Amino acid sequence: MRMNVPTFIQLCHILREDGYITECSCDKVTLEERVAIALYGVSHNLTHRVLGERFQHSIEIIHQHMCRLCQSLVQLASIAFRHRNTGATYPRIRNSRRFYPWFKDCIGTIDGTHVLASVPREKHDVFRNRKGTVSQNVLVACDHDMRFVYVRTGWEGSAHDSRVLLDAISNPDVIFLIPPVEKYHAVDAVYRHMSGFMTPFKSGPGGRLHKKDYLIAAILRFGI
Repeated sequence: MRMNVPTFIQLCHILREDGYITECSCDKVTLEERVAIALYGVSHNLTHRVLGERFQHSIEIIHQHMCRLCQSLVQLASIAFRHRNTGATYPRIRNSRRFYPWFKDCIGTIDGTHVLASVPREKHDVFRNRKGTVSQNVLVACDHDMRFVYVRTGWEGSAHDSRVLLDAISNPDVIFLIPPVEKYHAVDAVYRHMSGFMTPFKSGPGGRLHKKDYLIAAILRFGI
């Protein structure tokens, strides 16, 4: 389930004591088993049929508890995702001769990734990405410790990465971490260079990157 036993017990305790999920005496499935079903299915990308065989429940019961648990886990985002003090330089940068002072104002990186999606057949064309697979475009922000600090899901696979980012910034219903003044996220060349978001420097003909610029881009994106 991608976590050790103490963490699993603590997660169940939080869900129960803080009211993220309610229990009923008529329920035949304990909260611990519901959490196990959801985590096991999500972490291994298993179908409801496989989960039903593993936990000896009907597909309907598996579907019901998967939906309820996933909704409860999403509500934990406010306590699970915690940002560092973005006003200070990250210790990993401050203590590195390779990165300091060049990246002292960088608070993290942003990139997009594609996750396979299951949508109605009439929506396949909208969700089909440039590689021909049906997916959703997911925007992810990480800090310098490789921890997720923001995840934006739901966009069609055909949507451009920069469009997803601009929506996250401008949409009042989306809680997005805007970098403080003079701080920035490192982003790759598909995004637009603007305040708070730094793209790799392009100096070659037609805006192409030289070899040294690819090295800078790699440092910005992967921290190598």
